[in-house]
Amino acid sequence: MLNHMKNITFFGMLVVLGLFLFAVPALANDIVIPVGEENSIVNDRPYLMDVPSFLMNGRIYVSSRSLGDYLQADVKWLDKVDYQSITFTKNDHHVVFLLNENNYLVKHKEFYSNLEKMDTCPLLIGEKSYIPAKFLLENLGYKVTHNTVDNSVRAIFTGEFSKEGFTIPLETSIQSVKAYPADILLELVIENNGDLNKQLTDVAYILDSKSIDPLPIINQIQTDFMKGDLNTASKIENKVSLHLLSNDTILLRIWR
Repeated sequence: MLNHMKNITFFGMLVVLGLFLFAVPALANDIVIPVGEENSIVNDRPYLMDVPSFLMNGRIYVSSRSLGDYLQADVKWLDKVDYQSITFTKNDHHVVFLLNENNYLVKHKEFYSNLEKMDTCPLLIGEKSYIPAKFLLENLGYKVTHNTVDNSVRAIFTGEFSKEGFTIPLETSIQSVKAYPADILLELVIENNGDLNKQLTDVAYILDSKSIDPLPIINQIQTDFMKGDLNTASKIENKVSLHLLSNDTILLRIWR
């Protein structure tokens, strides 16, 4: 009887330990992924990945399953005749990868959608898919650094992503954010609605992240909305212009 109770207690401890090792917090603020190991750390707690990470082409690859667990994201696999895709979705933010392709799609709610390019591509090895972790994590709000001393990746959640050197909040109130490969560096659409103050705060944050003084631009946006002169353009310095498209909509362009 005593031995039986000991076995039950030991089994219970194993179950608790297993839950501790495999459970990921609802918000993984701090993730450390060593190369070539199954063991990782999430919010200073151990987490066991389904398979070890590995280094290829200078990028650290992690299985789609483990990345989905880290992010508490929905992961959807699509197997078509001419392509195979993996979509990660969290809080209406989407990153879509194609196996063996270096182009991938990033969509943040309704305000941002862009085809991006990376210097490597997702892989299928056996029955498991692997993603270059940096490109997923950075587009879902993490700052990623590679520690070459202990050969690990660390991802800290900031709630922001970067484009053309600008830092953009994932939960911005700005109506539209677009980047272009040609003359226009970044384009923002601001609407004169109940969220205007929040939009202007986000505009100031985005501009300041690239050392552009936001104050004259914010002042001009408010002035243009007050005047309401349609189809007029205001040029601020050499690389910033404002276009009043309607009484309620301003297009802000930052030129290269």
